Amino acid sequence: MSIMNLLRDPLPGLDLGGRYRILSKLGSGSVSDVYLGRQANLGDRTVAVRVLKEIHCRRTSDAPGIHERRFLVEAQLFPLLKHPCFARIHDVGFTPTEEPRPFMIMEYLEGPRLADLQPAEPLPWEEAALVGATLASALTELHALGVVLRDLSPANIILEEVPGLGRLPKLFDFSHAVADSIPELGTGNDDGLFVGSAPFSAPELALGRSDPRADVFSLGAIVHFAASGQPPWSGTVWPRSTSGLILPQTPLGKLAKGVPRALESLLAACLSPNKEDRPATAARLSELLFELIAAKGAGGKRSSLMDLLRLR
Repeated sequence: MSIMNLLRDPLPGLDLGGRYRILSKLGSGSVSDVYLGRQANLGDRTVAVRVLKEIHCRRTSDAPGIHERRFLVEAQLFPLLKHPCFARIHDVGFTPTEEPRPFMIMEYLEGPRLADLQPAEPLPWEEAALVGATLASALTELHALGVVLRDLSPANIILEEVPGLGRLPKLFDFSHAVADSIPELGTGNDDGLFVGSAPFSAPELALGRSDPRADVFSLGAIVHFAASGQPPWSGTVWPRSTSGLILPQTPLGKLAKGVPRALESLLAACLSPNKEDRPATAARLSELLFELIAAKGAGGKRSSLMDLLRLR
């Protein structure tokens, strides 16, 4: 067998039970690969096929490994969620390959990842705050189930254009989520290593500690990035100010036009190394961000989306 055959991805062109066909690879993460697919038995629609990486499927016994167990629990978790910011799952199964790999059939999301924003093309601060408020309202539902995402970053957020409403942020990957109520997901750092995407992850995650306020930290960093095209700071070191807050290397007001001081203060609180200084819940952060947007008279599509998503 040639080297090229060994390196060739065997999944494009694969038929999944006569219902789906994998077409081409879209991207890859630390745990799974994502492919473009076609659903043949329902309108010939385009779907995304998320497949656990082969290295995580290799078994030393008949029992599935931790990544496989987590993947399958994740597939069961998505359908429980009602918020429109969560990607929809249509089906789940195993690939008909020599080493069967679990897959999820997910809705195909059209739009750029938030991570693809460039410094020259950030969102207006109102839209960046709306992205944060919308995601915070979604995480309120997830946190109510006892689930903490841990790895929440611009890389796993897609901005999908919704006719009449504008761009809606969508979450599609819970690979590193933990939950006290779901043993298969674990309750902390499973392998003793840092889990997250610095500089978007809370510093306590490096110690294997996680609660919903770790996701609040990430949301603050994401709003800063969305409004400026830059993360709050670079690298994996969390800088501290004399007040104990982790402050951006460059304040958001110097990177984006018209940013209210109240938003800068709120983001500084979200980015505090002391979780007690952050908004206590994602619901509270969502409320504060919606209030900031409303105070500045956001109109049109933004108002429509706010009316749809505001927590009551």
